[in-house]
Amino acid sequence: MKAVLATSLLALALASAVSPALAEDPAADGGAHVGGCVERVPAGAASPVKTAQFPEKGTAGYGVTLVVEVVHKKGEQVLTRDFGEGSETAIALGKAGFAFATPDGGAGAVTKPTDDGTHLEIPLVPLPKVAGRTTMTLPAMPITVSRNRGDTFTGCTPARAIVVEDPTAQTPEATPKPNPGPEHQREVWTTLANTVRYGAVALALGLVFALGFRLWRRRPKVLPPPPPPRPPWEVALDRLARLEKNVDAARFDAYVDEVNDIVRRYLGDRYGFEGLESTTDEIMAVAKARELTRETQDDLREFLGTADLVKFARAAVTKDDCQRALADGLRIVRTTIPPRPAPEPAAPGEVRA
Repeated sequence: MKAVLATSLLALALASAVSPALAEDPAADGGAHVGGCVERVPAGAASPVKTAQFPEKGTAGYGVTLVVEVVHKKGEQVLTRDFGEGSETAIALGKAGFAFATPDGGAGAVTKPTDDGTHLEIPLVPLPKVAGRTTMTLPAMPITVSRNRGDTFTGCTPARAIVVEDPTAQTPEATPKPNPGPEHQREVWTTLANTVRYGAVALALGLVFALGFRLWRRRPKVLPPPPPPRPPWEVALDRLARLEKNVDAARFDAYVDEVNDIVRRYLGDRYGFEGLESTTDEIMAVAKARELTRETQDDLREFLGTADLVKFARAAVTKDDCQRALADGLRIVRTTIPPRPAPEPAAPGEVRA
C-alpha cells in the first residue's frame, strides 16, 4: 500500500515538472522543430517547401542565393516579411554568420509564380568570423504562406552547409589595398536628350509638311469651265449702243463704216459665215437662204448699199446719215434675234417662281 502511494506522488511531481516545459515549447501546439525552425502545417498536410537549393561553395562577403520551390494553392501567397533586417530569422542568421542582402543594395527576396506555387529566391551574404577557408551551416529558414481565409502555415528549409573561401585565398601574401580613386561619372541629361529627340522629330515632320504643302500648291489646278459665249445679238447691240453715244465725236464716214462692220460681223456670227469678208451679194444670198422676212431683206439691202457708197464711192455723209445708219443697223439686229423657246408646261401642283 505504501509503495503504491509513493508511486502516485512521484507521477504527480513529474507531471507538474513537465507541464511548464510544454507551455514554453513552441512546438507544443502541433508544430515540429526543424533545426531550430518551427514548422506549422495543417493536420495531414505536407510542408509547403518542395525543394531548397543552396551553393556548396562561396566567397566571404559575396552574395549567394537560397532558391526555394514552394507548393501552395492558387490565391495563397508566400510572405517575405521574415527576410528583412531586424526579424527573428535575421537574428538567427547573424548568429550563424550570415546576413540578408539589404534591399538598398539592389537585392531582396524575389518571388515568381509557378504552375503549382511560387519560386522564391533569398539572397544571402556569408560573413565568417575567422579568416581562411571555413565551413559554415545555413540554419533552417521559415517559409510562411498566407492562406485565403487569413491564417498562415509555415514550412522550414533544411540546414545547408557551405564552404566559404577568403576573398584573397588565391592571392599569395595578400596585403590590404587602398580604396580606389574617384572615377569620372557621366550624367545623362534626360531633359536635354528628350528635347533634342522631340525637336528632331518635329523638324522632320515640319519639313515633310512643308514639302507636301509646296507640292499641293504646285498641283495642276482644275480651272472652272469658261462662261458660255454671249449671243452675237447681245454683242452687236452693246457695240451699237456705245456708238450711239459717240456720234458727235466721230467722223461721219468712219462712223458709217463702224456700224457696217458691226452689222456684218453680227450676221456672220448669227448665220455661220465670214461676214466681214463677204460681199453684199453674198450676204443677201445668205439672207435669202435663211428665209429672212421680205422687210428685213429690203432693210438689209438698203443698209449694205448705203455703206458701200460711203466706203467705195466716198459719198458725202452727214450726221443724219449716221443716225439713220445706226437706226437701220439696230432694226436689222433686233428683227433677226431668234425667238425664245416656249417654257414647258408646269406639272399639276408645281409652283414656279
